[in-house]
Amino acid sequence: MHYISILLFAFSANIDNFIVGAACGMKKVYFNFIEISILSGIILLGTLASMFFGKSLLCLIPAHFAGILGGVVIIGIGLYYLMAFYMKEKDSDIKNKEVNKEKKAILDEESSTEQKKLPYKDIMLLALALSVNNVGLGIGASITGLNITMTCFTSFIFSFMFIYLGNTAGKGRIASLIGKYAEPASGMIILLLGCLEIFI
Repeated sequence: MHYISILLFAFSANIDNFIVGAACGMKKVYFNFIEISILSGIILLGTLASMFFGKSLLCLIPAHFAGILGGVVIIGIGLYYLMAFYMKEKDSDIKNKEVNKEKKAILDEESSTEQKKLPYKDIMLLALALSVNNVGLGIGASITGLNITMTCFTSFIFSFMFIYLGNTAGKGRIASLIGKYAEPASGMIILLLGCLEIFI
């Protein structure tokens, strides 16, 4: 059952990478193999550090309570994702006033076929921002007993894959549609992961 939990963790923790990759792709910023490896590597280090921190907490938590606590932490993160999406949708009327401006900006971006490059400093900052998303999940997952090595390895693969796929999808219109529902989908998957760790 932990294999399923690891896959759910890797998917939900890295779905934001798809959104960021797609956003960059729509702005004609394309990442090469080395740049994606750097992004995924820094995200991996963030996940690894958070999981080791969660592991260190186990000595302070009764063994029979660890799985429940970790599951509760994960469920809390899932609920946060869903609430954040709900609040964004609630404010959509206000944001719609700026649609025309955004459309013009997109058209301006699309009118240029010149490929852009992010400085490595910006790539590092982007990776650090993305790794923050994995901290809470990493702590919760390690408390529930997920294998650190297998979880981090799987997460790295998903991270690399999502950045690449998002960056490629950013060349087309489908990326904006997928990106809109990525946050609630991630929240639901995180909730499922938390429930699995508590009840199974």
